[in-house]
Amino acid sequence: MDIRLLAPIATLCAIMVSITLWILTQRKKEISFDIFREENLIRVRGTARKRLSVTFDGQSVEDLSLAVVRIFNSGHLPVQANEFQVPINLKVGAPANILSASVLDTTPGDLDERFSKNEIAQPIIVIEPQKVTLNPVLLNSQDSITIQLLIKDYSGNLSVGGHVLGVRSLRQWHPPIIVPILLIQVGAFIMAGAMLLVEPAALRNFQIAEVLPFLLLFLLGYVLLLAGLSFPKRRMALMH
Repeated sequence: MDIRLLAPIATLCAIMVSITLWILTQRKKEISFDIFREENLIRVRGTARKRLSVTFDGQSVEDLSLAVVRIFNSGHLPVQANEFQVPINLKVGAPANILSASVLDTTPGDLDERFSKNEIAQPIIVIEPQKVTLNPVLLNSQDSITIQLLIKDYSGNLSVGGHVLGVRSLRQWHPPIIVPILLIQVGAFIMAGAMLLVEPAALRNFQIAEVLPFLLLFLLGYVLLLAGLSFPKRRMALMH
């Protein structure tokens, strides 16, 4: 391989990496939700229904499910409390009935202190049979509120709504799979190729002119590898 070709290749790779990082770091305002868990806790069928009695706050329950939903700022810009045109809400369709709603976790841990200036100093302001409404609060980038719901006769029809100034709609977040894997594989391939192509004699004799292009390729591969490893990942702690 003509060593003079390596510098243009390295430049092209640098441009590609720069464009990729620019796309990944675009400053945008975005609110997302992630349904961590939907699990049936109690479901009594057949003749056993007459022999088993389960109550919740004195109410008989034959079909009880647990849902855990995380609401978080997935963008780069903060969302102010006064930017919530319609508060974030969690809905289930009939005949489901929300028996309980509570805050399981917040990021940061002292996020509830931001409610002290509001009339209602708590994240959840209304719990209705088919709807839970959250109190608007400042959400900086990656700030989150995780809500736990106990639902009677739940059929998996949970939806999250609300309107925020500058945000088209709340979107359900899915961890990226293909892009980070591709970045990791390409980065590792470039790093391995750079190490294999360099001449050992050039390393022994410290021939910078011959080693530098391969070093640039190695660094570019390393950047791609780090970009793939640093992609946002689903928080797994609350799923267990």
